[in-house]
Amino acid sequence: MTTQPTNKQLNAMRCALAALQTERDSLRTQHESLRTEHKVLQTERDALTGENRVLRVERDLLKERLARAMHKMFAARSEVRGSEQKDMFFNEAEGLAATTQAAPAQEEDGSAQNSEAGSDADTTNAAAVSGDKHKHHPKRGRKPL
Repeated sequence: MTTQPTNKQLNAMRCALAALQTERDSLRTQHESLRTEHKVLQTERDALTGENRVLRVERDLLKERLARAMHKMFAARSEVRGSEQKDMFFNEAEGLAATTQAAPAQEEDGSAQNSEAGSDADTTNAAAVSGDKHKHHPKRGRKPL
């Protein structure tokens, strides 16, 4: 049969039980503090994740802004004109070409008819020649590759 424990054994078991209960309470307290700390860390992580998203969006916007600024500063430039401006230019050029072709013909007719008109034609011809000097300047700036 079973023997009953002695008083000494009972006291030892009671002390061990009390120690185990104290350790259990300590572990519960640690568990609760760890849960609280875990919640705080989750909240902090969520805040940092949100801040990280915001910073990524800001970074992306700044990258786009920088790319646009770089494109604006360093991109090839062209002077694109509207169709009405092109028509004006070509009409003006055609008009100038027609008057320059008509002027020599008039000079030949005028010199054959009047010798006085020839002196006026000489001044007109001299003005045309001086105007030609300014039209044929070499282009300035970089040469194409």
